[in-house]
Amino acid sequence: MTGIVLMIQDDFFPDSHWDIDFIEKATILMNKDASIGCFRLYPCPGPEDETQLGIFNGITYGEIHKGEMYRASCQVALWRPEYLTSILNKVGGTAGNFEINGSSVDVPGRVLSVLRSSTKWPASYLCSGISRGFWNQAAFDLFTKENIPYKHAEYNIFL
Repeated sequence: MTGIVLMIQDDFFPDSHWDIDFIEKATILMNKDASIGCFRLYPCPGPEDETQLGIFNGITYGEIHKGEMYRASCQVALWRPEYLTSILNKVGGTAGNFEINGSSVDVPGRVLSVLRSSTKWPASYLCSGISRGFWNQAAFDLFTKENIPYKHAEYNIFL
């Protein structure tokens, strides 16, 4: 496989404009440095070590080291497909398996991430509109704010 993919879950709802220039620069960096398997755009969580490796558009980023919890994460990130599939092939199963077991899988590649301490993040979104099969009230609040029509009675709501 070649190229870089942006992975986003279906219940993550953008709540502001995304920094496309940052995302393009991160993609260029990944294309120049084949050792980078993933570049997380939403630091939930970010690296335990807040040491800054670089900065694009005022947004700082660092590295999530092997052994850190949630090194493999379903948060919005750029992925090298072969890196992503190498983790999936070792852990299989659900998103939970991927995040919990995938973090300890030893596959070659580095994971970069926006730092939590950065003053802004390139991707901002409601992280998760749905929990355990139920819509969260925060999703309806965002729909109302953005004038997105919905019929409240049609959805199971988790409050």
